[in-house]
Amino acid sequence: MSVSGQPRRLSRQQVEALTAVAAGRVQYGAEYPRMARRHGTAVCPVFLIDGHGVYGGQHATFSRLSELGFIVERVDLLPTKTVPAQTKTYGTVSGSMTRDLPEHQAPADDGWQAAVELTAAGRAALEFAAQTETL
Repeated sequence: MSVSGQPRRLSRQQVEALTAVAAGRVQYGAEYPRMARRHGTAVCPVFLIDGHGVYGGQHATFSRLSELGFIVERVDLLPTKTVPAQTKTYGTVSGSMTRDLPEHQAPADDGWQAAVELTAAGRAALEFAAQTETL
């Protein structure tokens, strides 16, 4: 909502992104899940449309919609596993550093992908954008 009580005016890119989320085409997670599973490495999560990483400035569009509370990444629905405590040593130019990582929960699948859903605010903003487009 804006200061005037009207829903916030969305850009064309934001409307397209919300439409893709409403259609169930957007996920959040590993862009290359088979590679992540094979190597067992940490995933740098990205937004995916139809299984492919978003292109160009769409990263900022989806991130902003998430910040505004119009979409939510359902990472909470993923099955989890307990990762034991670890001690890791990192080497840098200025020397090495040791960090103790406590026991924590992580997604059970290294190549995880979570669903992205519209919130009530996102649905209202999308409906408002559709109404103002027809005027």
